[in-house]
Amino acid sequence: MLESYRDRIAGPSALVEASAAHGVEFLDEVVDRHTRTIPFDNVDVALGRGVSIAPESVRRKLLDQRRGGFCFEHAEIIHQVLDELGVEHHRFLARVLLSGSEEPGAATHCANIAHLDGGRYIIDPGFGGGTPTVAVPLDGAERAGFRVVPAADDDPRAIDRILQSRTDVSDKHPEGFKDVYGICDWDPRPADLDMACWYAASRRGQMFTENFVVVLRGEGTRSIFNTGLKTEQGTRELDGAEDLRDALRRHFGVEVDPRQAAELWDFAHRG
Repeated sequence: MLESYRDRIAGPSALVEASAAHGVEFLDEVVDRHTRTIPFDNVDVALGRGVSIAPESVRRKLLDQRRGGFCFEHAEIIHQVLDELGVEHHRFLARVLLSGSEEPGAATHCANIAHLDGGRYIIDPGFGGGTPTVAVPLDGAERAGFRVVPAADDDPRAIDRILQSRTDVSDKHPEGFKDVYGICDWDPRPADLDMACWYAASRRGQMFTENFVVVLRGEGTRSIFNTGLKTEQGTRELDGAEDLRDALRRHFGVEVDPRQAAELWDFAHRG
């Protein structure tokens, strides 16, 4: 599995060297390469297929078929990688806080916390355009524009810690950080993960059941949000199903046939 993952992300040879040191800088490289090569997308949600996070299904889709996936799929493949590397870790669920609402939403995001070099670090290449491209420590230190801070004891959202990212200083963000997601820092069971994934991928009114989203990081973030395409060359509106199909292939390495492109176009127009 590690050889397939290394080939998929054009990753370091240390991924398959049992004697290699797998510290923070090593995982920084893994996360960075992952975000540049495996798209975040909800293609299967938009096509009505649903999302499976069974280990073999995720390996087949992301590695063998060289496709992108949903946050739960990215978290599952990272879980398998860390497991095979022998890195102590656990998965966690999180509540997305980007809306700024004080009402607690469902825990519909998933990632991993790895125990490395005497500390604990978020390893999360699956949050789309806002994903951290390095390992982020839980001790509050800032890395690559991200930090983790404790949640207030009386926080009504039932979260333990908050991942924040750098933003402009303002009355709303006096410290120059905005909340990204709230970490529910406990080790969920497989049934918890299945339920949260189903909710995020199937329930009406959720971000990814109502909008078509594709993101790939790199020198500049490339993305599709419904019918809008953003690349290093600028932003434009897509012009029909065939234009969408071409953009998916050319900018994200995502292959769909003409019938699927038409279904995705219809879904994107409803967003």
